[in-house]
Amino acid sequence: YIDMPQLPAFSSELLPKDSRYASVVYYAAVSAYNLQKNEQALKYFREYLNTGTEAQEKDCYVYMNMIYQSQKKYADQERILLKANEKYPVSLDFLYNLVNVYIATNNMEKLLGAIDRILAVDPNNDKVLPIKARILERQGKNIEALDIYKRLYALYPNNFELMTGVARANFNCATGRCTITLTPFQFLQQMEDYFAVPPAMLLQFGFSILLHQSDFDILPENTLLQFYFFLLPTTNQLSAYHLDDVKYH
Repeated sequence: YIDMPQLPAFSSELLPKDSRYASVVYYAAVSAYNLQKNEQALKYFREYLNTGTEAQEKDCYVYMNMIYQSQKKYADQERILLKANEKYPVSLDFLYNLVNVYIATNNMEKLLGAIDRILAVDPNNDKVLPIKARILERQGKNIEALDIYKRLYALYPNNFELMTGVARANFNCATGRCTITLTPFQFLQQMEDYFAVPPAMLLQFGFSILLHQSDFDILPENTLLQFYFFLLPTTNQLSAYHLDDVKYH
């Protein structure tokens, strides 16, 4: 019923189609998918899209995305997701899948583009904002990353990952790991809400970086002193920070 009109013998004729043709094609495609006949399923999903019928159009894109994903055909998966996004621009599911494609292919530029599309629809999307913050950190854009972490931390103050994200971005800014014209100490002094997370966590996190990052010796010698002298006087719980260890480091 579906295949015969596509045979060369019938290609010269425009055969009439039943009003239920699109529905038959769609369910044949789903059946082929359930039987793991992926190539046949793709053929029928494409045929359904060619009919211009909108009833199950979105579902066709969903199935085709799953097939290409299972086959790791990322170029085809990207192509079908972009078409789906063009047709359904506010449907975040297709954009989430695009994010996964760009993560799998390690395409950071396109990944940021997909994330920005999601944020254009949902500015406070807590699924992709942490990803964007980590990308910005990798690019050395710690001020932008810090802004995102602070927004998320305000929404989820008990989330340890976000706490450490704020601490890490703060620390990177404080030690000059960002493109700013101020010195680290001047930058710290101008941050009104520098202590958005407990100072103890910032201090602990700072020492963990000091102990585990091999490139730490490239920093100016007094940068760490500026950071810790700025940090320590702000708390009445200095005894909790093991001051002997602080003096040692």
